[in-house]
Amino acid sequence: MVQHLLQLGYIIALGNGTNTSAEMFALLHGLMHCKRQGWLPLIVEVDVELMLNWYKCKHTCPAKYSATWKRITQLGRELDIIMTHTYREGNGTAGGLSKLGSSQHSQLFWNASMLPRQIRAAYFLDKIGTATIRQ
Repeated sequence: MVQHLLQLGYIIALGNGTNTSAEMFALLHGLMHCKRQGWLPLIVEVDVELMLNWYKCKHTCPAKYSATWKRITQLGRELDIIMTHTYREGNGTAGGLSKLGSSQHSQLFWNASMLPRQIRAAYFLDKIGTATIRQ
């Protein structure tokens, strides 16, 4: 079994918008950072199945997101990413970072030990395959 370790966690203050736009901008920022670091190939887990379907060309991205999505797909090809779907219950780390991001400014976490305690716990639960119970 291949072990995938946290390389980067981040929160970005994006302001108001839809869940889809927040997920897209988070993905775009993450891919841009990975490109700057030279990290490739990548396995990218998304918990928005619609984005996975857009990436695999099973559905068409709406026009209002097309410019951002075009950049994401371009970076995806450059970075040789493999995009997979993960259910939100198996992605407690992203959920915790999302909540934190809605109340703080941008911040980078270079490894799991830098994550806030509750998010670090969710990360380790994700790693062992334990579902996160959402309230």
